[in-house]
Amino acid sequence: MAQIYLFPEVYRRGVVMKWGGTSVVTAQQDDMVIDALVEAHSRVPNRGHTVGVVSGQGKIDDTPEGKKATEHMYDIVDGRNPQEAWKIFRENTEQNMVDHGFGAGQMNPVMILLGDVEQILESGNIDAQAKPRIIGLPELVKAQIIYQKAKRSHPDIEFFTPKGLYGMIGEFDDSTHEPAFGGPFIDVPIDHDQSLRFMGKQGMNMQGKIGILPGFVGNTWQNWRLLTLERGSSDATATYAGAALDLDEIIIFSDREGILPVDPRVVAGLKHLDELSYEEARVFAGLGADIIQQVAIRPAEEFRIPIYIRPSNNPGKRGTRIGVCAPSLNHCGVKAIAKQSDYTSIFVKGFRERAGAGAEVDGIFAKYGVNVAHMRDGTGCRRYAIKTKDLSGELLEELASDGRQTTTTAPVSRITLVGAGIGLYQALNPRAGARDIFVSTLVENDIPHKVYDRDDEDIGITTFVHKQHEGLALRKLADAFGFKEIDYAA
Repeated sequence: MAQIYLFPEVYRRGVVMKWGGTSVVTAQQDDMVIDALVEAHSRVPNRGHTVGVVSGQGKIDDTPEGKKATEHMYDIVDGRNPQEAWKIFRENTEQNMVDHGFGAGQMNPVMILLGDVEQILESGNIDAQAKPRIIGLPELVKAQIIYQKAKRSHPDIEFFTPKGLYGMIGEFDDSTHEPAFGGPFIDVPIDHDQSLRFMGKQGMNMQGKIGILPGFVGNTWQNWRLLTLERGSSDATATYAGAALDLDEIIIFSDREGILPVDPRVVAGLKHLDELSYEEARVFAGLGADIIQQVAIRPAEEFRIPIYIRPSNNPGKRGTRIGVCAPSLNHCGVKAIAKQSDYTSIFVKGFRERAGAGAEVDGIFAKYGVNVAHMRDGTGCRRYAIKTKDLSGELLEELASDGRQTTTTAPVSRITLVGAGIGLYQALNPRAGARDIFVSTLVENDIPHKVYDRDDEDIGITTFVHKQHEGLALRKLADAFGFKEIDYAA
């Protein structure tokens, strides 16, 4: 049965669509990607752009955790049973080609990519420049498979996929052969300005065609060497293309119907959000929402390109729109409830009464490269929240020097109400705003917590609760703010 797509009758400039790993596992799903691109292309002007971005396959093995193809590649690079990881990926890729009706000789670009990595593995020399060739392989392979199948299925349409230069640029210092941050050539932060420039140039190659881009991979700016970008960069590949080419919309296809207001693994039966502002989406993504990555929001927000999150198996649904929108007063102004685990709360007291005493303590965290997720100032004391992985004995020892005392609480979880309308609703309802409901719900359910006062310009209210209470807190808060008639997950 033909799919129904929620495309406008005519695009003015074009569209970019991105499919995540769970949407490109099977040959049938790959064909749905091609169908969507062809349908959208029929609505794009002759010199416009139709762009598809694909991730590597998701969950390609039978393990309980269902590892994605890219996770198997990290296992190879990190030496975690590399032979088995490569066997799983190679066999899965070859089966995907067979399912598309290709023999090995008919898919020569894919076999070259596989052979290149196989030679690296046989040599045993996985050096800095070999790592992105291995880790980025699932995206490169999937883009090639879809490109080859699309050309065969639609010989009347011109398709384009890049060869070596992928449009995204990492923050990299070619003179020192080191990225601006992170490990050599892998997990490299995106160079915002250069990515916009080069993606704009890449658009010249895709004008009037259907472009198929691999997500997650990019290049250095000067020598064009391959690298893999920071996690979440498949989404960003799509949003940078949308921004650089000034397209009408960015569509990210997912295995969900849109962005849900609460973690669905904790609270079931939720209705997806109709819309989020760019700021709400950026904050929610930064606090652990796993549908779109925070790094992907910036280019779309900067160029005011709307993002739609839609289900890949039912592309006719509107899903969640991210863009310019007025603050909502529904649910007391709260759009979502975010949750992040594995924090440690550090209470520091005994500050000396002298100028700069607080800044001195803040500087200790900076000295050890620790990001402070939250800080609350008191009289001669401060409470900090940091990721538990960043905690060290040296940090605690220095915090406790100069007459100060420290107390730690762990593990704690961060729970944040997110919504641009929280402040407005609180102003209109001084005794029944989001903060009042937040606190009273936790108190009524005997959940110890530390609520951090919000600034008038802030769109969130944060508390920290003990890890053992996070599930209960989320369920009770979802009930209190009326997100659904409660249907708890087991």
